[in-house]
This record gives sequence, C-alpha cells and structure tokens, in this order.
Amino acid sequence: VENGSIGINDPSFVENSQMDLFPNPTGTSTRATFTVSKPGKVVINILDIRGQLVATYSAGVTTGRSTMDINVQNLSSGIYFVNFKSEKHVVTKKISVIK
Repeated sequence: VENGSIGINDPSFVENSQMDLFPNPTGTSTRATFTVSKPGKVVINILDIRGQLVATYSAGVTTGRSTMDINVQNLSSGIYFVNFKSEKHVVTKKISVIK
C-alpha cells in the first residue's frame, strides 16, 4: 500500500501508478485524472464497502494526461472504492460520498 492506493506497477501504461480523484469527499461527481504512456482502454469500477459493483465507466485513452468524470449522485452516503483497470494495471483508491 502506497499513497493510499493498492496496485500492480506497470510503468509502461500508467505512470507512477497514479490516479487522482477530486473532489474527495464528494456528493455529486468526482474526476479521475491519470497519465498514460501509450494509448489503450481503461475501465473504472465503483465498488461499495462490501465489494459489490455499483457503477462502471470505460473509455479509450490517448497518450498523456486523461480524465474521466464519475457521477456518484445515485450512490448513498458512504465509503466506496474506485478501481482503475487497464490491460496490465490495476489501481484502487477510496472515495467518500457525502449527501
């Protein structure tokens, strides 16, 4: 565990295993920001505290800094996990939803 994230390092895709979420905590939406060193597909899954999948977002990304907006308006207040996946990389961050 490093910097609040759990992940498998693959520097060929996501630089420094970084995915930032802002704002956090949030009540409506948050933005995931990450930098990739080559084009590819990313999937972001939102899991509740029990590990149940509550939302999924996916997109193709190009080289460089990318962002994905994550809508949490339909989620109840609580702690969730934002799981970022690429073909060879996984990073998980915690987010708080406050209504």
